[in-house]
Amino acid sequence: MPDWINTSIFILTQIIILVGLFGLIVPIFPGTVVIWLATLGYGVISGFGRLGMVLFVIITILMLAGTLADNVFLGAGARKGGASWKTIGVALVAGVHGMEYTPILALQRLRDTIDPAHLRGAVILVHVANMPSFLGRTVYYSPIDGKNLNRVFPGRADGTVSDRIAEALTREVIAPATHLIDIHCGDGNESLRPYSYWMTTAAPDVNEASRRLVHHVDHVR
Repeated sequence: MPDWINTSIFILTQIIILVGLFGLIVPIFPGTVVIWLATLGYGVISGFGRLGMVLFVIITILMLAGTLADNVFLGAGARKGGASWKTIGVALVAGVHGMEYTPILALQRLRDTIDPAHLRGAVILVHVANMPSFLGRTVYYSPIDGKNLNRVFPGRADGTVSDRIAEALTREVIAPATHLIDIHCGDGNESLRPYSYWMTTAAPDVNEASRRLVHHVDHVR
């Protein structure tokens, strides 16, 4: 390989590593992973050599340790706020009924108020869960299969459109979350007073956590 190519690869690698060091200042940037990828690429192209392999192993260990530490610290902070070690996050779902527009707009506004620097855990926002009903402007039922999405959970991967939407939401949104808030409003044929409720289960701790969550809503007294 010509010297100028080796030099160019070396300089590019150093630039990428400097970019990776930026992650030490900005926590949301995966700096250690970027540095590791840069050294791996350089080693594959130019050859590791004995010393290079040792350095790469050291960088790999540091990358894994840094990634693990980030997740542990994140989990510890969220745990103090009452989250679980297994899954840390809250899911907010709007648009299960496509003509209930208020929750859809509310989540769009909420998104702009979330500051990742002050966020513990994760927030999953589903702005429009039932796109067929939203596009078809139908009340309660899907214009495709005539089903009420709110009545088919947990859904079926081999079912109709509503069944499949429910299955995907259950798998990708509900299962990873520690807390779920399903937001509704008066549908196209309704005019409702603000209210909130929570489901009771056989697990008292889940019931109590749900009750506390509901009582953070302004109109609940």
